[in-house]
Amino acid sequence: MASKRTFYKYEIAIRVLTEDPIPLDMSVEDILDEATTGGYSMSLEKKVRTQIDGPEAAKLLESQGTEPEFFSLDADGNDLEGEDDG
Repeated sequence: MASKRTFYKYEIAIRVLTEDPIPLDMSVEDILDEATTGGYSMSLEKKVRTQIDGPEAAKLLESQGTEPEFFSLDADGNDLEGEDDG
């Protein structure tokens, strides 16, 4: 049976202004560091929080390269043993 727990998905958009192109392989951490200590200007543009269920959480975890077990779920979004008390 699918997990009865609630999970959350956040989508956060930022706007970054620079004088030069940001390298395509630059990490988000490095962009944020450059925006707070260096030569980039940054603002938070959008935050969206969505409640998701176990099956959706498992699917999204896998799409990000993370095993569903990270949230104690199996691949179908069912609670692993001992995690079903909500």
